[in-house]
Amino acid sequence: MGMMISGGCASGTLTDMGEGEGRAMVSLIFFVLAAAPGEWARYAIDQTSFGKIGFRMYLPDTFGYFGALLISLAAVGLIYWYTIYYENKRKVEGTYMDPEGDWEDFEKPLKDEEKTSFFSYHTYHKLFIERFTFKTGALLIAIIATFIVITTGKAWGVTSSFTLWEVALLKPLGVNFSSPVFTSIVEKANAGLLSDGGTIRNIGLVLGGTVAFLMAGRMSFKINLAKKDILFLH
Repeated sequence: MGMMISGGCASGTLTDMGEGEGRAMVSLIFFVLAAAPGEWARYAIDQTSFGKIGFRMYLPDTFGYFGALLISLAAVGLIYWYTIYYENKRKVEGTYMDPEGDWEDFEKPLKDEEKTSFFSYHTYHKLFIERFTFKTGALLIAIIATFIVITTGKAWGVTSSFTLWEVALLKPLGVNFSSPVFTSIVEKANAGLLSDGGTIRNIGLVLGGTVAFLMAGRMSFKINLAKKDILFLH
């Protein structure tokens, strides 16, 4: 809830922090502090009969890779159809906003007549100032996520490293993480945070946000928060 009030998801909190957003900085602190209790609660619930409800299925094991591909494409197609249906419904109701409707003037593409050679302000504006469209952003995220899966064997995750950070922070202060759920996490903490791929990627999100805003000439620290803001964000 705190991260949503501050205006982002887990990865959005990290990039916003890199961009100088004070709200994100406050949210991240409590995000990390709540990670280990949340991990313990998940494990405790999983040991109860309530946690045994449901089942887990790996589609290729049941339907084969081709069948799993068809099912996945059908699911994506259904989501796409409903998205278009809902978009058209909002247009009819007059409650639809154009995808570029909230772009600020400096984020919009430059006019064609302003195009010159590759080594020009137009290229700089295109790469570092102009906002990516949803399609471009989705494509880049898909490429990055695929690269991470292929090189690490794991899906792209952000919050799992927060538990590791909390363990690494509190364990030297005498906090005991004896629950079985923390066994592998404590081992990772003992090996050092920089040996964790998730931590490296999270640091990259923060630094990437900083570099992107510096290159766009938009970097500034926004830390003027009221007491009620801090209360809501945690």
